[in-house]
Amino acid sequence: YCSSFTSEFDIPYISYEPEEVDFGEKAANSTTVENVHIEGFSLTSSLEVTVTGTAFTTTTTTITAAAAKAGVDIPITFKPTAKGNYTGKLSISSSTDIIEVDIPLTGKCV
Repeated sequence: YCSSFTSEFDIPYISYEPEEVDFGEKAANSTTVENVHIEGFSLTSSLEVTVTGTAFTTTTTTITAAAAKAGVDIPITFKPTAKGNYTGKLSISSSTDIIEVDIPLTGKCV
């Protein structure tokens, strides 16, 4: 639900797309990058970005409130080293604005 109504009681939140990132099947030691697009609304502080899970990384660690308001892509890199299934998550949070979002990451090395 999104509303264009504004008031002095705006609640900080972020929208993001996609809701999960599936890298599909990749060869060992191959590198694939997918982006997660976020937009922030009524934010008062920066967002912290972390990635967990073997084979998943990002170069983005902080997003300013202004950048989030304008919309930003967070690049997620998947580089598996051995055959198998991989899982992880992209976490976006702000303790000041009380926001925490976890986006599942999956991929398979064949």
